[in-house]
Amino acid sequence: MEEYKKIIQYSAVPSAPLCTWTFLSTALSYGCTNALSIVIITLLLLVTVAATYITFRRLYPTYCSRKKRACAIILFAATLAALTLLINAGTGSLMNRENLPAGLTGFIAEIESVEKKRYNSDLVFKTELRPGFYAKGILTYTGNGAINRGSQVAVHKTIRLTDPAKNPYMLRLVRRGIHYAGTVNDIDISITVKSEKTWRDRLQDATSRKIAGIFPEPVTALLNALYFGDTSLIDKKTMIHFRDAGTLHILAASGMNIALVASIPMLLLLAAGIGRQKSMLISAMVTGLYLLVTDMPVSLVRAAAMYMFMTAGSLMWRERNPFNSLYLAGTLIILLMPWELFNPGFQLSFGATAGILFFYKMYSRSLGNLPSALRSSLAVTFAAQTAAFPLIYLHMGQFNPAGFITNIFEIPMITAIIMISLACIAVSFVSTAAALFFAYPVCLLSKCVFGLNGYVSSLKLNFYPESAVIPAAVLIFSALPLINHHFFSRLKAWPIFASCLVSVLILKYGFYETGSRAVPASSTVGFRFEQVSDSLKLVLDLDGSDLLGEDNLFFIRKVHPEIKIIEISNSTWNNISACRLLMNDFIIEECIIGNVESIDAGFTGFLKILQKENIRVTIRPVKGT
Repeated sequence: MEEYKKIIQYSAVPSAPLCTWTFLSTALSYGCTNALSIVIITLLLLVTVAATYITFRRLYPTYCSRKKRACAIILFAATLAALTLLINAGTGSLMNRENLPAGLTGFIAEIESVEKKRYNSDLVFKTELRPGFYAKGILTYTGNGAINRGSQVAVHKTIRLTDPAKNPYMLRLVRRGIHYAGTVNDIDISITVKSEKTWRDRLQDATSRKIAGIFPEPVTALLNALYFGDTSLIDKKTMIHFRDAGTLHILAASGMNIALVASIPMLLLLAAGIGRQKSMLISAMVTGLYLLVTDMPVSLVRAAAMYMFMTAGSLMWRERNPFNSLYLAGTLIILLMPWELFNPGFQLSFGATAGILFFYKMYSRSLGNLPSALRSSLAVTFAAQTAAFPLIYLHMGQFNPAGFITNIFEIPMITAIIMISLACIAVSFVSTAAALFFAYPVCLLSKCVFGLNGYVSSLKLNFYPESAVIPAAVLIFSALPLINHHFFSRLKAWPIFASCLVSVLILKYGFYETGSRAVPASSTVGFRFEQVSDSLKLVLDLDGSDLLGEDNLFFIRKVHPEIKIIEISNSTWNNISACRLLMNDFIIEECIIGNVESIDAGFTGFLKILQKENIRVTIRPVKGT
C-alpha cells in the first residue's frame, strides 16, 4: 500500500480537483441526461470530492493557522464558482439556437477553417444573419476546387438547421456551436473572395512535397499521418489493417511526436554548450511551432500542453510533476474547447496518459526479470490499455486483445521511422542522394509495420462482442497485478496474458455466444446477404426514412465480417450514405448500383469515392428500359 500512497500523494495537487470539476461542470452544462451520462457525472463528482479531500489533507501542514485554512477554502470555492460560470456561459452561447431560421438560402459564408477528410473537405463557416448576429455552419465540400481559410463563398442552395436528435454527428456539431450543415459541390457555391493559403498550409505542402521526393508512396502517406495527423492519404485497406491490429492510435500524432520534437533541439543545444534553461525554452518554442504547423489533433494539443506546463515549472525552479501538467492540460483544453469532453479522441488520450502515470510502475514491477526495454514497453502498453479498453468498447464496441502484442513491436519501429525520416529530410537540403540512401531503413521499417498489421489483421482478432462480460473479465484480470498482495505479486503479469489468450479462444471459436445472429427485431431496414461464388454480398434496399442504424451496423460487423460486395437497389441518398458508412468498416471489392434514374451531384461524388478506393462499379439499367 505504501507505493499507492506515494502515487496518490504525488498526484494530489490543486489542479486535480480543478480538472475534475471542469469536466463535471462541462458535462452538466450540456444537459446530459441519459443513464450513462448520469453514471459518469456521479463518478466525476465522487472523484472531485476525493481529489479535493486528499489535496487539502496533503497541503494541510502548509496552512497551519486557522486563518490561512479559511482563506484557502474561500479561494478554492471562488475558483470553482468562477469556473462554473465561465463554462456555463461558454456552452450556453454555443448551444443557443434561439431566433435561428430553419434554413439558409442564398447567403455569403466566410470560411473559418478547412478540415481535410478522406473523400471531401469540411468547411466551417460563419454568416451574418442580421447586423452583429452570426451563425455558424459546416459545408461538406465534394468539389475539385481549392478553398482556403478566410475565403468567402456564395452558397446557392438551402442549408438546413441541424437536428441534434437525428444522430450523434449532428449532436457533436451542435455542441461545437455549429447549427447548420449541408453538402455542396462546385455548382452549389461561387467563390467571391479567394484567400491565399496560410503559412501553415504552405509549410505543410512544402514538407509533403519534400517527403514525396524522398520516399515512395505508401511511406509518404504514413509520414504525413505521423507528422501532421492527416490520414486521408492512407489507403482504406491499410487503415483497416491498422484498426484490426489494434494500432490505429499510432497514426494519431500524439505524445511520441512531442517527445521527439522537443528532445532533438534540446539535445543539440545542450551538446553545443547552451545552458539548460535556455535550451528548454527554445525546445518549448520549437514544440509550439510544430503544433501550429500540424492539423492540431486533440491528442497532440494535450501532449504539447503537458510539455509546456512541465517546462514552465522547471524554468520557475519548481518540481516537475507530470500529474499537475496533465490536469492543467485537460482543464485548458476543455475550457477552450468544451465539446472535446465528448470526443473519444480526447478521452482516450487523456485516459491513456493518466493510466501510464498511475499504473506504469506497478506493471513494470510485475514483469519481473524481463529485459529492461521489453519490460518498459509492456508496462506502458498495459498501463495505457487499462484506461483505454473500457473507452474503446464503450464508443466503438470493439475488443482487440491483439493490440497488447502489436504495440510492443510497432511503437519502437514507428519511433525509429520518425527519427530517421526527420534526419533524411534534414540531409536532403545538403544532398538528395544521401537522403535517398538513408531513406532505405525508413522504407524497410514501414514495410515491416504494414506487413505486421496485415498479418495480425488476417488472424481476425478484432471482435465486436455484444455483451461486455468478456471485455470486463479481461479488464479485471489485467488489474490483478495492481493489487498489492503477496498472492497476486507471485502471479506477476501472467493473468493478463492468460485472460487475453482465453478471450481470443472463446470469441474466435464460438465457445461463448454473445448475442443472436438474427437481424435485430427492432430493425425496419431492408438488407439481406447473398453468397456469390467465394464472396459474400450485402444487398441494401433503404427507402423512405429508413437508415442503417447502429444496431444493424453492429449486427453486420459481428455476424458477417467478410463482406466483399455491396449492392444497392437504387441511387437514393439513404442507400448511398449507408454504402459509404459500410466502406469504412469493410474492404469492399465491388459495388452494384441498380435503378439509377438521375445522375446528380451526390451520385457523381459517390462514383468518385468508389474510383478512389479502386472499387469495381457495376451500374444496372432502370427497370423497364
